[in-house]
Formats: sequence, C-alpha cells, structure tokens
Amino acid sequence: MKAKILFLIGIGLLILAMCSVSAQTDMVVIDSADGKDVYSGIVYANTIDADFRFLVSTAKKNAFTASLDRTNKNVYLIESKDNAYVINYKSALEDANFSVSLDVSESGDATNLALARKSPAKKFIVIDDTYGYNAISVVPYASITKSYVLFADKERVDDVYSFLKERNPEDVLIYGYVDSEVKDKLKEFNLEILDKEDRFDNNIEIVKKYREINPKEQVILTDGTFLELGMLTGDDPIVLLGADVVPNQVADYIKDTDIRVGVLVGNLLTQPAGYLRDTLRDKYGKNFSVIVRFGKGMPGISGTIETLDMLPLPVFPLKLDVVDAKYNDLTKKLEVTYKNNATTFAYFKPTITVNVGGERKTMGDEEPVFIAEGESMGREYGLDLSAYDVREANVTAKTYVEYGESPRSLEKVVEKEFLIAVISKEDTSALDVESLAYDPDAKQIVLTIKNTGGVKVYFRTQFNLNLAGGARTFKKDEIESLNAGGSIGMMFSGIELSKEDIEANKAVKVLINFGDREAFLTKTLEKKVTLQLPEKAQKDNTLLIVIGLTIIIIIILLFLFYKKGKK
Repeated sequence: MKAKILFLIGIGLLILAMCSVSAQTDMVVIDSADGKDVYSGIVYANTIDADFRFLVSTAKKNAFTASLDRTNKNVYLIESKDNAYVINYKSALEDANFSVSLDVSESGDATNLALARKSPAKKFIVIDDTYGYNAISVVPYASITKSYVLFADKERVDDVYSFLKERNPEDVLIYGYVDSEVKDKLKEFNLEILDKEDRFDNNIEIVKKYREINPKEQVILTDGTFLELGMLTGDDPIVLLGADVVPNQVADYIKDTDIRVGVLVGNLLTQPAGYLRDTLRDKYGKNFSVIVRFGKGMPGISGTIETLDMLPLPVFPLKLDVVDAKYNDLTKKLEVTYKNNATTFAYFKPTITVNVGGERKTMGDEEPVFIAEGESMGREYGLDLSAYDVREANVTAKTYVEYGESPRSLEKVVEKEFLIAVISKEDTSALDVESLAYDPDAKQIVLTIKNTGGVKVYFRTQFNLNLAGGARTFKKDEIESLNAGGSIGMMFSGIELSKEDIEANKAVKVLINFGDREAFLTKTLEKKVTLQLPEKAQKDNTLLIVIGLTIIIIIILLFLFYKKGKK
C-alpha cells in the first residue's frame, strides 16, 4: 500500500513538473537584428511547441507589442547584447502584463548552441549557416520532426560534437554543403547526409521527406534570402524559386505531385512564380494556383495593410556582367567578354543573337561555363560576316545570360545589347613546358614554363597525378603572365609522393590555357612531360637498387656454397 502511494505521488509530481515546464514558455520573442539569433529562437520554439515572434525595427516596437497574443503569458525573450532593436525590451513586455524570462545573446553562434542545450530535441539537422537558403529549406521538416538545427563548420565542429556526444541523438541529418571536417568529426552519430550538390535538388529532397510525413497540397514559394513569420511555422513545406527564373527540376518535381497551390511570400518573385504556374499549365496541363502574400493586417485597425516583417539572411553572392562584344574579322569569330563581379565563383550559359543586314544569327555555349571569383573571361563564337561590310553595317548583339552557383542552378539572368565593334586581331602567343620536377625533401612539385613567342603571354595551368587514393588535380586558379622569352617555375607545395606514386607518374600530362590577352585564354597546350627527381634522389634510388641487387647475389651465392658443402 505504501509503495502504491509513493508511486502515485511520483506520477503526480511528474505530471506537475511537465505542466510547469510547458508553462515556462508560451511564446519565444527575439529582439535581434542577427539572423542567427532569430533563426535559432524559431527552431527552438518549434521543438517546445511554443509560439514565436521577432522584431524587425525599432520604430514598430509599440505596434509589435500590441500585436502579441495576450493568452501567451509566459514569454522567453532572447535579446542581442550588441544588436538589439529595442534596449531593455523586457520592461515593455512586463508593462504589457507578460511574465518574461530573459537571455542575452553574446553572438549568434553561441546562442545557436545554447538553445540546442535548452531544447528537449533528440533529433538534429546540421547545416553551414553561410547559405541562408539551406536554413530556410529545412525549417518545415525540422518543425514536424521536432528537430533542432545546428550550425557547424570546421571552426565550430568540436563544440557541436561535444554537445551531440552529451545528448546522444536519435537522428542527425547533414543538409547541403558542409566542410569535410564536419562530416569526419560527426560520422560516429550514424549520419544521414542529404547533399545533391545543388540547392534546388537538395530542397526538393527535403520537401519529399516532409510530404512523406505531412502530404500537403500547398507549398510556400520563396528564394531563401529572408526570414518571414508565416513561412516558418512548419505548416507547409518550402519550395525554392530562382531570383529571375525557375530551374527545370523544380517544375519537373511539382508536375508529378498532387501539389496544387503555391503561396508566394512577398511580391519580388512574381515573375518566376508566374513562370512556374504557366509552365505547369502550358507544358504539363497541370492546374497550379499562385497566391501572393504581400502584407498583413494590423490588429484593431480595419482595412490597414502593413508590409510583411522580413529579416535578410546570408546569400550566395552572384553578380555577373557582360562587358562587351566585338567581331574579329581575321578569325571570323564573335568575342564576348564576361566579368564575375562577385567574391565567389559562378556558372553561366549565354545565348547571343546577332542582327546584321536584316538577318538573325544565334550562338552561345551549349553547357554552363565555370568562371572564378573576380575573373574576366572571353569566349569566342564562330561568326562569318565576310558577306557584309561589317565596318559600315549596323551589327548588334543581344546577350541573354543565365547564371548561378552550380550548373543546374542557373537562377539569375543578365541581359544586354551591344553595337558590335570590329577588330582585326591575331593571337601570336606561344609557350612550352620545360620540366616538371618533384623535390621529396621540400615536398613540392615545380612546373617550369617558358614563353617561346614574341609577345607577352597570359596562362593558367593544371596537371593530374595518379596517387594511391585516386587521381588528383593540381592547378593554379590565378592567371599568370610571362614576358617574351621569360621562364617561370610554378610551385605546388605540400605534396608527398611515395615510390609507388613516382613510379605511376613517370609521364604527366600538363594542360595550359593561354593567350596574349588576359581575358582570352583561348589557346590550349597539352604536353606529356617526365616527372623528374633531384640528382641526389636519383643517386639515392640508384644506390638502393645496387644495394638490393648485391644482397640478392650474396644470398644466392651463400645458398650455392651451402648446397655444395652439404654434398
């Protein structure tokens, strides 16, 4: 009887504790201009089934406070130490009769891990917070699976590892691109890795995972560059659109599902959203409605529409330009120069329409072209205008260039029109590979290149080695230059080759793109060269061979003498 009473008391205390825990937080409010604070607060709120709100300006403080649900009495306030919209917002909430507990955020990264510890979550999604669209994509799935989203890169992975080790998680999903160090460090947690190396393909896969649990016929449409309150509840999955166009795989996915409605957040993407709707209707015969949510009502003020509360997120910087278009009447080619003005690489695929003498000629690249950060790149397209007086004719070129962060994610567009200038230019540059030498002491390979032409040459190099772990490419992304008659030794450091590696790479193919203009590396040199060793290393190898042969001969002689003595 006593044991039964104690058991009932224990159950009662447990229920009371659970009720008190659930009563601790009815609503999470974030007062921070740091997107990491806001995002972490939202995914934390979703793990405890609490409401959430976040400020987006100082001026709207009173309206924001008035809009809060008064039934959510217990507020957990996350306030940035150095980047809050309202100083001491806690007092404003208390004046409005809320019961407030406050945590001050020292930094977004610290808060992300602190809220992970505070959360009851046993499932986790790991992302690199550099890519805001990844953070947006996983929110609905995290919400319905009660998963917390952790930020991890090679600098922070040790802290994330320590936390997960303590928490002993049920599931860990790595979503999108993360540093290889993150995967290596967390591999003991039976990882699921979702990375198709394309943000739209990744997004489609996480939408599929969501709809396996909650097969909604409505989706949120956005480009993943901002946080907005209504899109983060987890009620609907989020489908990413391109900034200017809709990648083909997005339309292809939706056409094969029962998704019927897309809610577009904001009015900046009406063009790609309309294109998606029209493509599904005209190409696939599928009815797909687009609803634009561009504002919100104000509490207590009938007929008043306020702009949506949005907070920008980090974006993959993309900014491609078409600099000029010229016709080279010596080579009979159209020369178009592209410039990547961003701090990261991109891929682009141009379509160029030339109008001359009332006729139209179309050309371009069949596959997306890689362009490095800050690079100017010239591309040549065959165009024979010898039938026209091109120096007198009005020759124009319209360029339509799709570009993006991967070959399948050409989501942005730049369009320009040029009056084509005519040039007569022949590239007389020439160069040669003189040697490829490996220094085992310095652990480096030196590639020596000589300018054999009569003009200054610009070039970019690469070569492949067959190593024990597989083929490896060595290249210099920077464009080098050499004056006429000059030579240069290009060093590739941190290379340790075994005897087997050296033996497998006696002949190495070197590839060089070059030209007499920095933007037009349109010439190619492919040459097989012998991988040389320093004289000392060669002597050491020869000595080892001689010693080895000598030992073998001595063993054979001893064996013969032994047999003769036995007879």
